[in-house]
Amino acid sequence: MADAKSKPLPLQINAPAILLVGKTGAGKSTLGNLLLKTSEDETPTFHVSDSFSSVTKKSGSAICKIGDEIYNIIDTPGIFNTDDPTEDILEEIARTIQKCACGIRAILFIFEASRRFTDEQKNTLNIIKTFLGEESLQYMIFVFSHCNKKQTEDPEYFKNSCWNEPIMAFINSLDNRWAISPDARYFRPNNLVYKQRLKEFKKHIAHHINGMYTNDLFEKARKNQEENERKEREAEEKRRKVILLVGKTGAGKSTLGNLLLETSEDEKPTFPVSDSFSPVTQKSASASYKIGDEIYNIIDTPGIFDTDDPTEDILEEIARTIQKCVYGIRAILFVFEAKRFTNEQKNTLNIIKPFLGEESLQYMISVFSHCNKRQTKDPEYFKKSCWNEPIKDFVDSMNNRWAISPDAEDFPPNNIMHKQRLKELKKHITNIDGVFTNDLFEKARKMQEETARKAKEDDERLQRKYEEELISKGETIAKERYEKQKKENEKRILEEKKRNLRVLKQISW
Repeated sequence: MADAKSKPLPLQINAPAILLVGKTGAGKSTLGNLLLKTSEDETPTFHVSDSFSSVTKKSGSAICKIGDEIYNIIDTPGIFNTDDPTEDILEEIARTIQKCACGIRAILFIFEASRRFTDEQKNTLNIIKTFLGEESLQYMIFVFSHCNKKQTEDPEYFKNSCWNEPIMAFINSLDNRWAISPDARYFRPNNLVYKQRLKEFKKHIAHHINGMYTNDLFEKARKNQEENERKEREAEEKRRKVILLVGKTGAGKSTLGNLLLETSEDEKPTFPVSDSFSPVTQKSASASYKIGDEIYNIIDTPGIFDTDDPTEDILEEIARTIQKCVYGIRAILFVFEAKRFTNEQKNTLNIIKPFLGEESLQYMISVFSHCNKRQTKDPEYFKKSCWNEPIKDFVDSMNNRWAISPDAEDFPPNNIMHKQRLKELKKHITNIDGVFTNDLFEKARKMQEETARKAKEDDERLQRKYEEELISKGETIAKERYEKQKKENEKRILEEKKRNLRVLKQISW
């Protein structure tokens, strides 16, 4: 493995590369020295060590000739280095690949044959494949190092008796390109077996690979990896249980979220807050939050009774948020101002309860915000002297789960009272059994829809009755008028007949 002392030759810009990759201690540098015919006992091109620590910290290169073709042979740091994080090693390999302007002719993946197939070796396979991309397999050769005498002398025996399924599958994905790196302890450079194994090796490089592994292919792999990691993060976030912040506009939901996340509202708060009458939270927002050993998604939702948006739109946004919480909501923090109990606050209670359903109360914690100093210092005083009957009933329906959100101006984050109040809240969260699920929410939605349907039917029934009564009354009035008019007409006709009769009698006289 190369370091600054070995002074490897600079990268030849006009020559393609042969890239040596693998786990720390797999024998990458040793293979490089075999190809370069430089003795490890004297002055090797790539320095090697018998210690457990990796010698290769930076990639090193030298010129190697195979047939009539000149290559840059590049030794890279080992993956799963005992001293350096794997991410740092991969970044060094990435920088090396990006310098290979003429492309990489062959990627030699060196693998120890002397050890049982461990999880670390399996992870090395997966890391290399993901890091370089599926298309890198077209340019890869699997090289076994540390083979014993029999394995080196008889590759077919080695293949049939020593390979396991993961190794076979991986080599098959390389179009069966594999070779053995002869151990110089058993086979000296002038040995026939030694020469034969290296010949097979060089044949793969010269004749069994078409084209080059390019920077474009590597960048494509990097983008795919970044996209996969993004999707993995999103999937992991979705798998987390949720802490949901709900309440009236201006109640202090975002402020409570920032207190729990320990993000300053004066600098860069996680959830934006405002001193204006208009709310800042228009869409739900989330952040990762850890309590003990468990990571949650803490979600801030828009405020009910928003001054700008109708409550129905806000509830629909909250509904969409809940439906995304596929692994359930551990706690619903209903944030409530510790001020005089107004009709708007009462309506907020009445909206939240049917919206989330009766069963949501099993997962709900009532959190009081805007408490004064005395209320924050003495929760029992606050409870006994400041709560009214509706508040008491509501908190009782949650099995008496309630907490105080400390005002950071009165009690800064390092204050013991601040820590104590948040500690009580976290304890309530972790003590809740189970989660509020989408099924429970859908059940509440259906009940709400059913209630709304029945109310609509009742309203329509009442409206029809009213209209029918109007019609009925209209018909009665019309009939009365008709009968009256009829009687008047009959009376008039009768009088006319009598008058005509008198006239006839007078004429006859």
